[in-house]
Amino acid sequence: MRKNTDVKRCASLAIVAASALAVWLLGKLALRWFLPFVAAFIIARAIEPAVRLLTDRLKIKRAAASGICAALVFAAILSLTALAVGRAVYELSALAKNIPRFLAGVPGLIEEIETRTRGIVGAAPPGTRDYISYALEEASERGARAIGALPGSIISGLSGILSGGPGFLLFVLTGAVGTFFISSGYAELSSFVSRQIPERRAAQLRELKAELRRTLSAWLRAQLILSGITFSELAVLFCALRIDFALLLALAVAAIDMLPAFGAGMALVPWGLIELLRGDAPRGIALLASFGVIAAARNVLEPKLVGRRLGLPPLAGRAPL
Repeated sequence: MRKNTDVKRCASLAIVAASALAVWLLGKLALRWFLPFVAAFIIARAIEPAVRLLTDRLKIKRAAASGICAALVFAAILSLTALAVGRAVYELSALAKNIPRFLAGVPGLIEEIETRTRGIVGAAPPGTRDYISYALEEASERGARAIGALPGSIISGLSGILSGGPGFLLFVLTGAVGTFFISSGYAELSSFVSRQIPERRAAQLRELKAELRRTLSAWLRAQLILSGITFSELAVLFCALRIDFALLLALAVAAIDMLPAFGAGMALVPWGLIELLRGDAPRGIALLASFGVIAAARNVLEPKLVGRRLGLPPLAGRAPL
């Protein structure tokens, strides 16, 4: 009896391992080919309420309603992509033209930072002085190499954006056609998939879907509120410090602050330290202090926002530091 149980366990583990390997190979080798159809299914599911509205209220045929909604969605995708790519190409081209002017002041800035850094290193204990000097020299060399490679990186980025156009258009065209056909037969497809799932499993999946939607919606709303607060604080600070492109920079830092593994400190702390090394102590201190204020506000507000929307105590809604 014991032997049969062990054999069944080994067989189950082998099946699970083989299934995991098959899924990994499918994702590794075939995902790029199936991705347009996966995107088409997701978009078809998203536009289903609009398609039903057209068919029920306006009495439009299902195929025509699906075609109208799919065309509007992909027209919006293409328009936004064209605007984003055009703006990116314009900004990168302008940056490439102005790089010589920007780089003209870099040697003086590096020399100024090195002079101030040597004064700080000179006050360090003898045992650590050589190590700090070596680390600073290494960082300076890497920074110089990165700055020297910047024009080539920008040109390479522009080439990559332009060369990826045909592939993106093919992806969008395939997704649009797939969305139309999936949306046209969405009821039959959904009914077929539902018949393949046992009722008990289907009920569990519906509960899981509802819970995930509620959780993700609560988290996203809380993050948007916190990012709005961060953007407002930084916009006021940057305008007060007379920083160029204050609103754009505040928006960029607020977007970084939304990312779980990053945070506003990824931008504000290095920026503040560089300003201190340059000798602009008020601006450097203001940037570092703003990071402290943003971190404190997030640690205080995030537990309340997330916990309240999920129905949890504030401590349970607190994100780990």
